Amino acid sequence: MGFETQEHPKPETLAAFLRAELTPIEGRAVIAHLLRGCVSCGLQLRPAVTGLFHPSLVSEAAPFDESVYDGPIDRALARTREVFGQAAVEFEETFEEPILYAALPNLRARCEALLAESWELRTSDPQAMVRRARLAAQLSDGLGSAEGSFAERADFQARAWGELGNALRIAGDLVAAASAFDRALERLGRGSKDPSLLARLLDRTASLAIHERRFGDACALLDSVYEAYRRSGENHLAGRALISKANALAFDNDFEGARGLIAQGLAHLDAQLEPRVVLSGIHSLILFAVENEGFAEARGLLDEARGLYELCGGATDLIKLRWIEGRIEAGLGHFDAAEITFWEVRDEFEGRGLAYESAIVGLDLAMLWLPQGRSAEILELVEEMLETFRALGIRREAIAALLVLRRALDRDRATTELVRTVAGRLKRLESFSI
Repeated sequence: MGFETQEHPKPETLAAFLRAELTPIEGRAVIAHLLRGCVSCGLQLRPAVTGLFHPSLVSEAAPFDESVYDGPIDRALARTREVFGQAAVEFEETFEEPILYAALPNLRARCEALLAESWELRTSDPQAMVRRARLAAQLSDGLGSAEGSFAERADFQARAWGELGNALRIAGDLVAAASAFDRALERLGRGSKDPSLLARLLDRTASLAIHERRFGDACALLDSVYEAYRRSGENHLAGRALISKANALAFDNDFEGARGLIAQGLAHLDAQLEPRVVLSGIHSLILFAVENEGFAEARGLLDEARGLYELCGGATDLIKLRWIEGRIEAGLGHFDAAEITFWEVRDEFEGRGLAYESAIVGLDLAMLWLPQGRSAEILELVEEMLETFRALGIRREAIAALLVLRRALDRDRATTELVRTVAGRLKRLESFSI
């Protein structure tokens, strides 16, 4: 049931949406369209989703009939459980809950504390971030009536599972991240239909789409997120959405479009509220300069921003900074220094459990080694990357790109341009998580 996010979904697509017969990607595309405030599509779905995406559709003379809404949602959730019951990742692993959290007055307070600590760990220890977010999500499903109404508890559960999905994305486990996001959206369907919470979840889902190299889907979601935040007057969050969309465009090789969005995003941001997001925008500009082989420009921007990196960047961010420095050294012809830097960065990523990033640094080494005739060493790195990608559930086109490179190496036909092309298709995590 094809559906282009820039057009209205077909009536049969909307009908399938209500019956929960769409794939997760198709369903998110419909949600993204409705979030933009499309009155005509909202009317077609009324009364099933009245007031969810376009509050003006709610009539004061005709109170919302909860029983009419519950039927389609219950069917949707049943269908979701049927679909994801076979493919969903199990989240049974936990860690011993710190005594500090266990001593808090209620379950919700413990979950809040875990989520807060999880977020703080995103730049220093992604695996610990995941452990805390996983426990928070699991505990949230046990909230009782003393900790809010049914809808309030469902909203909190949606938020907790969404944060787990985001943590898994940052840690590079994309299959588990998608499963956690689907659980978050399922719980959102039982909640208050808070537009801000929906926008937050779609923002997080868009970040996953960027990691999965579904740039069109990511941009469509982020357009909806931007409009939702802009309509509600949340300019800072609207700016964040623009920065995220800029990253999606850049990964899709639209650097000029990305530069323009970075400028718009920075104009929306409140630097005092979240200076790290400002740093993220500047970091992306440095990346764009490197990708366009503007190595002197990149070094100048980096030197100017170094103090901000030291002030706002976490441990993982500083590793990514070193990665960029290595690429600048290589671009300026300082090959020995670049190779040393790439090995250090690779080891640092591996030590933090960031398997994807550690593998991708190998492509920078490959570009250094190929002119030196070190094809056997490059082939060994490519084999390691293939093993890592398959273990992480990376999309097949990424694996296909590596297979093309491996075949060229086997035939002694690999070129620096081919390695650069493959690297451009695979790199996705040098930008900051915000």
